[in-house]
Amino acid sequence: NYKAQGPKIFVLGPAASGKTLFLAGCYMRMLDIAEIPVRASNDLLDLTDELHKVTWPSRTGGISRYQFTFEVGKIFPRETILRNIDYPGVYLEDILSYMYSRKDVNKMDDVEKKYAMAAKEVINADKLIFIVDGAKYPRFEEMGIIHYTKIITKLHENGKYIKPYIVVTKSDLFKEEYPAYESNYVGFRKFIEEKFSQNIYIRQLLVEAQSTIFYPVFYHTKKIEDEYIPLRDDNRNVYIFGFDKFMDSLVEDW
Repeated sequence: NYKAQGPKIFVLGPAASGKTLFLAGCYMRMLDIAEIPVRASNDLLDLTDELHKVTWPSRTGGISRYQFTFEVGKIFPRETILRNIDYPGVYLEDILSYMYSRKDVNKMDDVEKKYAMAAKEVINADKLIFIVDGAKYPRFEEMGIIHYTKIITKLHENGKYIKPYIVVTKSDLFKEEYPAYESNYVGFRKFIEEKFSQNIYIRQLLVEAQSTIFYPVFYHTKKIEDEYIPLRDDNRNVYIFGFDKFMDSLVEDW
């Protein structure tokens, strides 16, 4: 019955990059394979409920805490937390100045406090997941990648070394370029990695992040007029791709 504390994993991504839907996809994957209850936060339960009812969940209007806790292993189970705090608007670029800051939180305004909260999550995390918005390709300067590089560098400067995961959301936009994506995930992953790593922002991140691996994920969609809407089965469940590979890899790394 011994239960060890597993890693705390925090998800980072700019506004509208798909980070909340990414966490929902990971949660749905764990529901498929978990042998014991997967404990989700109320915000995450509300998100999956909304995803089940509408086309896409609404954009964040306030601070939302998406997380779920699950256990890995039978003899010595490890309790693991996968977590994201979603803020309305842009916050990623402001985290750096609050990392390892000696500012008095009690003297901060509400905006500063949310940056300090996010910075604390980053510092305390055992693993980080960086979300790269595939829909912005090839506009890499809009993907927030330079902030990821600065965050990793700041952690290294303070003696903390984390090899992050890079997750490319909305990667279904590239499946026509790699038709064998369903039968060959490894090949599709390498294709995405090669495609993206030709950009200087990505190359900088890979150097600082010690050549971490890319993981493409997406929700299967269909295009109606100018909008992509999620495909669903008869029970209104969405179809997800790549989340099983990512979660399996995440678990194996422990």
